[in-house]
Amino acid sequence: MKAFKKLMVIAASAVMMVSLVACDKSGEIVTEVAEDYAAALADIDFDAIEEMSTEVGEDAMLELESTDSAVLEEALSTITYEVDVESVEASAKEGEGSIDVEFTYVDLEALAEDEDLTVDEDTFVDAIADGETTSVSVTLEFELDDEDWLVSNADDVIETVFDDLASFEISFEPALAAMIDEIVWYDTINSTFSDSYEFDNPYYIEADIRLNEEGVAAANDIMVEYIIFQNGSEVYSGTATPVEYTDGTFIEMPFYAYDDPSSDGMYVSAGSYTAEVYDMDGNLVVTSPTCTITNSVVAEPSGPADIPVSVEEGISPYAYMLEDVYWWTNNSDTLELDLIPADDYYYNDFVYTFMVFDSNNMDEPIYICDEFRTDSGSYLENYFYASDIGLDEFDPSVVYMMVVVDEAGDIVAYGTSDYDEFESIPQ
Repeated sequence: MKAFKKLMVIAASAVMMVSLVACDKSGEIVTEVAEDYAAALADIDFDAIEEMSTEVGEDAMLELESTDSAVLEEALSTITYEVDVESVEASAKEGEGSIDVEFTYVDLEALAEDEDLTVDEDTFVDAIADGETTSVSVTLEFELDDEDWLVSNADDVIETVFDDLASFEISFEPALAAMIDEIVWYDTINSTFSDSYEFDNPYYIEADIRLNEEGVAAANDIMVEYIIFQNGSEVYSGTATPVEYTDGTFIEMPFYAYDDPSSDGMYVSAGSYTAEVYDMDGNLVVTSPTCTITNSVVAEPSGPADIPVSVEEGISPYAYMLEDVYWWTNNSDTLELDLIPADDYYYNDFVYTFMVFDSNNMDEPIYICDEFRTDSGSYLENYFYASDIGLDEFDPSVVYMMVVVDEAGDIVAYGTSDYDEFESIPQ
């Protein structure tokens, strides 16, 4: 009887040992799989994660795989992990298991609190490797599929591990912003800076950025894009580079009446104006204060009745911007009609030509300048020589009319050689 009891005890012990061994083996396997799974998560190895999971949602790791964010990419490279081997639970009989894993990575929120690191993306990215860290713990849940232990809560694990990193948002002050002292509107009427941004009948308006010492030092490398808004709607865009003056270095951003779709042609139209300034990467750097324009005078063009019919009847928008028109030279063999713009800026890159009529035949020009000219300064000088029409000297009994036109054939100005009549348009 005693021998039988002893045999029973031995048999029972053997069964327990087999059971324990089986349990230990499942735990070891789950621990090994957890190590591989954690490594795949840290490496953003979606294929491996999918292979070791029962199911993974389509978009679970899409944002992480397709990221073009240098911040997120660098932050993901800081991920480390530790598998808690003491927490493993696994049963081949029940086909279930679990184990805890702690993931550690850079604390982006803490890093962003340091203003010195958020001046630009490169500075912030460089600081990530040595930044403070934070941790999150997850429980990997397993199901036994034939002989493979697969993670059954992949979506929850992925969300828990990566949510802080993937949802982190930060905007960097463009480097150019740190180089700006102020942005103001220049008083183009009185050619000075003013505390008031209310101007009446300007030929053009101009937003100016004054650069600080850092900006002055980098001036040769600076170019900006700017957009002018009129009553909230975009009406013009351009580029600008710094210009050095005795009282500072400025980025000048003009907007002229001839670029204003609402203008009467001579003055910038009434309304509220703002300027947005961007660096060449498309980052918004600064927005100007509001500039208010009024029009107490409205330009009303009136073309002369005696302009030859062979010239287009339209009035050039540049005609509104002349300060003076006069004969600089008027002698026996040379006529020179000069046009003086109200502001030097107006005729930069202005393309024009001219033609000449005489009092004997005002229907057809006796001379047409055979090329369009591009003016780049203060004067539009138009020469007509007697030799242009095969003469040594002009016929003193003939009155010559010179008509200046733009590329569209529209009239800019005209003058007659008898000195009694020469006109700018509008009159």
